[in-house]
Amino acid sequence: MDIHPFTIRIAQAEIDDLMRRIASWREPDQLEGIGWAQGTEREELRRLLEHWSSGFDWRRQEDAWNKLPHYQTEIGGQTIHFIHVRAQFQPPKRSFSLMAGRAAFANSSGFCRSCPIRLPMAGESRTHSTS
Repeated sequence: MDIHPFTIRIAQAEIDDLMRRIASWREPDQLEGIGWAQGTEREELRRLLEHWSSGFDWRRQEDAWNKLPHYQTEIGGQTIHFIHVRAQFQPPKRSFSLMAGRAAFANSSGFCRSCPIRLPMAGESRTHSTS
């Protein structure tokens, strides 16, 4: 199995395209009191798009993610992206594997903040041992 280091690099063209799509978003009508029953709640989506367009620093988050040791390998014809981090205390009390799809990685900040290995979020400075 070939395992090789991986660095998250979001192409500026992809970020620019996302910003164009956010800027051209047409807000849908929403029935009063329906909330999440028929998809994303309109106000929550509006807050998210506002955050992505003006409150989220894509490069800062990319730098925070890249403080961790990322790797890729291929299993069954699928590219697998993973982070390998050893416990910061000796001897390690527990080991675990956290597997998730692409969208889950981007939405894992709640887990990352409570994880015993303390994965960094944008604005945090932390290094991890891979040995």
